[in-house]
Amino acid sequence: MRELQYTSAVRNESVSVNELQELRTQILDLLKHPADVTAYVNKLSFAQCTFLLSVYWVETLRVQHSGEPSLVPIISDYLCDSALQKDKAGMWNCVSSVSERVFEKFLDVMKDRPKDEVREADLEQHAQFLLVNFNHQHKQIRRVSDKFLASLVDRFPHLLWSRR
Repeated sequence: MRELQYTSAVRNESVSVNELQELRTQILDLLKHPADVTAYVNKLSFAQCTFLLSVYWVETLRVQHSGEPSLVPIISDYLCDSALQKDKAGMWNCVSSVSERVFEKFLDVMKDRPKDEVREADLEQHAQFLLVNFNHQHKQIRRVSDKFLASLVDRFPHLLWSRR
């Protein structure tokens, strides 16, 4: 995050207060105004807003247009990032909220795929990945994995009877 704050391409001074507020509103609209991150988003700098929007759109596009949509990048690359976990501005909470929206899109994409062995194998792999992360050393990763696993099983209950 420090690198973003000092990069000339995303200088906080390069946008007006109104433009920054529009970005914050756009983020809150995309995230469906979650109560736990609204206060954090309203205090984000331009660089932080840019980062959050980038994560949202990159991961959303990856899930929607990839031949093999995956949750691994959003959990492994973002939520497990120690710099985000230590950030005092609440960026981890914001990225976690982004991951929830991306996960919803992932579930929709998987639901729309044809019911075949490939889809079932993908679902089982993701369930296994979430089970492994359910035992992660960081409590917040365990919570996210628990939440995602519960939603995955709600949408695809047959995963409970899978032998894998």
